[in-house]
Amino acid sequence: MNLLTLIKNSNDFVGNKEIILNLKNTLTKDNLNKFILIKGSSLTGKTFLIKQLLVELNINFKYLIASNLPNKKNINTFINEL
Repeated sequence: MNLLTLIKNSNDFVGNKEIILNLKNTLTKDNLNKFILIKGSSLTGKTFLIKQLLVELNINFKYLIASNLPNKKNINTFINEL
């Protein structure tokens, strides 16, 4: 069985529940434009968690992976184009 099939919502994540709740609360605030940077080791579920929260909260989203940017020094240019 695939582990991802066991995760139906953000409550199923193992980890710091307080941080997950704070992230969820940040996403539900009234600000329309948000940029959230999540940093951590590879393969820890960062992207999966944020996508799961956005789906649960019915928030449309676009995301970029900073390591895929051609020039990390100009990240503001890429963010402004979004």
